[in-house]
Amino acid sequence: MAMRQRWHGLILGSLLLGTGGLGLLSPALMPSTFAQEATSTTQERSFLAELWLLNQGFVGLRSDLEEFPDNLAALNADTTDFDAQIFRDDRAGLQQLQEQIRLLEGQLATIQDSAQREALTTAIANLDQHLDNLANLIEPFADDFNPETIRQLQEFLDFFERRNLSDADYGFYGSVTQTELEEYLTQQLSDFSETLKTLNETATQGAIAPDLATSMDYLYTSLSLENTVVGGGTTFPAMIQTLQRDNQRLRQRLRTTNLLLSLLLLLGTATLALLYLRKPTPAPSAVNRYFPDAEPDSFDLDQLEAKLIKRLQNTYDLSPKDNFAAIAPPPVTTQPTTMPPSETPNLQPLAANTLDDPEAFNTSLETPNGLDLNLGETELEPDTDTDADDFPVQFLNAYDALVATYNADAMILAPEAIALAVQPPVTPAPEADGETENFLSSLLFQTDDQGDYWAIQVQNQYYLAPRAQLKITPDNYAFFQQTFICYGNQGPDLQTIKLLKPARIAATDQDNLWELVQPGIVVLENVESLA
Repeated sequence: MAMRQRWHGLILGSLLLGTGGLGLLSPALMPSTFAQEATSTTQERSFLAELWLLNQGFVGLRSDLEEFPDNLAALNADTTDFDAQIFRDDRAGLQQLQEQIRLLEGQLATIQDSAQREALTTAIANLDQHLDNLANLIEPFADDFNPETIRQLQEFLDFFERRNLSDADYGFYGSVTQTELEEYLTQQLSDFSETLKTLNETATQGAIAPDLATSMDYLYTSLSLENTVVGGGTTFPAMIQTLQRDNQRLRQRLRTTNLLLSLLLLLGTATLALLYLRKPTPAPSAVNRYFPDAEPDSFDLDQLEAKLIKRLQNTYDLSPKDNFAAIAPPPVTTQPTTMPPSETPNLQPLAANTLDDPEAFNTSLETPNGLDLNLGETELEPDTDTDADDFPVQFLNAYDALVATYNADAMILAPEAIALAVQPPVTPAPEADGETENFLSSLLFQTDDQGDYWAIQVQNQYYLAPRAQLKITPDNYAFFQQTFICYGNQGPDLQTIKLLKPARIAATDQDNLWELVQPGIVVLENVESLA
């Protein structure tokens, strides 16, 4: 604290008395236009003074450079008129910074320490390279804003080959150009700021400077000390050594503080972990009791996929081979029994997919007295392996081969496919008595070589699948979700399709016209997430 008060007294003395060869101004009063003094004055300035002017020039120009992409976007959107003077002012500011760097290089000979002089030379060279990059961005637009200047900017950024874009986009100022320009400009300004901070630290012999604003404060303090410390055997290098000693003590305190904070964080984490491990197991909720697979393990992808397939089987009658054997009643061979006329047999419900599988059909009647009346002596032997949890399962469906071929390479189906397009539904006219006919399906398809769907015949039945490599967009998604039940991502990005079950269609009385009988099932996957 005593050292800081002494610094403030010295700085205030330099400002009030104006001692030294520079006549310092405060950071708020330092002019933004610099490097315009006479040659004799320039020669009298020290390395720290030239560095201070370079800092002030960059801070004053940075806000104007950050508006450069917004100015181009406004010109492209035609919301403002082109004003070449704006870009010329930015170019002139960069040229002044480059001239100030030349003046700074001329003062390197005054640095006595060879290691310090070499580090300063490297940092100044890096600053000069960043200024050249910024000048190349501004230069094409100092005269006009046209496709040729945009092309020069795009070639300088060199993003066409990296993004695999077409050469037809050269000269077109789109969102890609805007994004690349903003990222490149932000990186250059950040690198320039970081290099300038390093230059300030090296010039002040290691003063702590976490950012550019703080490093400028230290530079301003050092510059003030250089111009105010006189007599009494006290020199500027001696003051710097005192500052370095105080900074070393501060670093030690910071390391001790960080160690204590780390220990406290470790102890707190261990305490929380211990409390969590000792927490009693909660009782299963109603959701888990009645729906045990409602919250599957997010890390067990195979288990999650198996449970999804089971839900689809139960919802859409996708039964495995042994499904009928698992749900059919045990076979019992009995002799026909005479029933009283007053008693009516109670019909057993058929299995969910017995109509789809003629071989699995078995007519069974049960009387109220518990006697089975079989229409024959045929016994159905149940399959002994009926573990419904086994995965993968083999589906007893005619379209299994179609689904497998489609997901492997849908283009194989192209020769035998009939291309169909959705015919927009027409609302039926009301009848004379005010009632309307209740249609089971309102989607019709007509033959169209450019249609989004393929009709494929399998065992005298026509199935509907999306055309190979069909991309789901907001334009075709409305009819697509009526034709297929969709799982997975349904966002605005391009989607790729995985077929789980094709839709069923049937021909109508009209030529080349088909109607939807049963929707299919697909999984939509985002294209970029698969990359």
